[in-house]
Amino acid sequence: MHRRICAVFSLLCACAFAGAPVSAGTGKRVALVIGNSAYKVAPLANPVNDARAVASALQEIKFDEVILKRDLTGDGMRATLREIGRAAIGADIVVVFFAGHGLELHGRNYLIPVDANPERASDVELEAINLDTVLQQLEGATRLKLVILDACRNNPFRPAGGKRSVERGLARVEPDDNTLVAYAAKEGTTADDGTGQRNSPFTAALLKHIATPDIDIRLMLGRIRDDVISATSDTQRPHIYGTLGGSAISLSMSEGGTHASLAPSQDVLNRLEASEAEKRRLERQLADEARRRGDAERLAAEAAKVETMRAEIEALKRQRETREQQAMLAPPAPASPSAERPRSAKERCHSQGDFTLCASSVRSPEYGNSYLPVNMLDGNDKTAWVEGVRGDGTGQWVVFDFQSRRKIRQVLIKNGYGKNSDIFHKNGRVQSGELIFSNGQRIPFRLDDHAEQQVIDVASSGDAAWMQLKVTSVYAGWKYQDLAINEIRLIGN
Repeated sequence: MHRRICAVFSLLCACAFAGAPVSAGTGKRVALVIGNSAYKVAPLANPVNDARAVASALQEIKFDEVILKRDLTGDGMRATLREIGRAAIGADIVVVFFAGHGLELHGRNYLIPVDANPERASDVELEAINLDTVLQQLEGATRLKLVILDACRNNPFRPAGGKRSVERGLARVEPDDNTLVAYAAKEGTTADDGTGQRNSPFTAALLKHIATPDIDIRLMLGRIRDDVISATSDTQRPHIYGTLGGSAISLSMSEGGTHASLAPSQDVLNRLEASEAEKRRLERQLADEARRRGDAERLAAEAAKVETMRAEIEALKRQRETREQQAMLAPPAPASPSAERPRSAKERCHSQGDFTLCASSVRSPEYGNSYLPVNMLDGNDKTAWVEGVRGDGTGQWVVFDFQSRRKIRQVLIKNGYGKNSDIFHKNGRVQSGELIFSNGQRIPFRLDDHAEQQVIDVASSGDAAWMQLKVTSVYAGWKYQDLAINEIRLIGN
């Protein structure tokens, strides 16, 4: 029996407790669900069943888009991650579920496509999908990022050159703020695939609780943990890493609820639950008394108690509705202006006119070419800024630092290295990003994959001391990983 190698929930909570304002959002919720069973090495019974069931559950709780994929190759997984990365931009909530093989090597976690068979440790990076890559694709979501990877089976792969056994599950992770990482089994342990059952114990518990209306995600994960421990006689213990703020958020809302609305205080919820339970008890007692004694006076007294209880319940419900309406109508809290622009130890800067342009990193000169920030201002398509750190360019940035505050209405950008079509496609290009202003305003954007000028509309940035353009996803170059931007211009008042 194969057992699952540890997996991950990743979640960004974006709701608020009673009394705190909630910022405006699209309300859009999207999900990607993958089940890999048909492995060339060590096929598995349940991942496809698990994926189908989870996709159906997400559709039942009214997710706007649920992408279901089965038995994906490496190329298929990479293409599908690009798809959910695009769908996540501007969404309130994004969920990813993966069931299949996973492994840990040198402290890094990988998800295994069905066509993978890494024979050496160096093959893993080429054939498997790094968990960090999955998390990076979700950066466009604004409130909640939830990645569910029920991938805790015993690992059949034995890549030569690994420095530790991969049979003990995945390594622990330290996710960013407002991100949860929950393993189906604690790091260094394995989890049951559910042989002989339709679903794994972990997925079965998830399906039991995912549609519970109005339950906070942390309480939901706790109930899933308890069910798995009970179902496996304490041989499997799910574990959660990461931190959330003090806000409450749930995947399933009761009728009339909204994911952008204000969550009621726990005190109100407790009183509602207690009142409903007491009402039911009194109604049963009332019926018993009426049948046994026929005492009209006592019947009337008990009926009055029931009516009083009903009135209290209605008052509590109205109180909750009023608070939700107030929260929806209240203006969002003003963002705190940032006194310091973003900085990087590897940044390079160029001053021109009334601003300084800085880039988070710069590639060293080569073949007589320079790749400095000033190349984005020279109007020459044969020059460009090229970032200079290892990776595909995700997370890199440029920032305009103004001598005096400015209002920006549009950002004009020529993407990639536009010297010619061949050079353009060899290097990485910006796919999506975010404009971040010193006054706290954030504007996500997406660029088409061509070298012509494109316009990012800002409407009005307000008075900004600086503006940062941060890259959240890229079009990968076919030869080089370096990310390039040809030209940037700012249009303002």
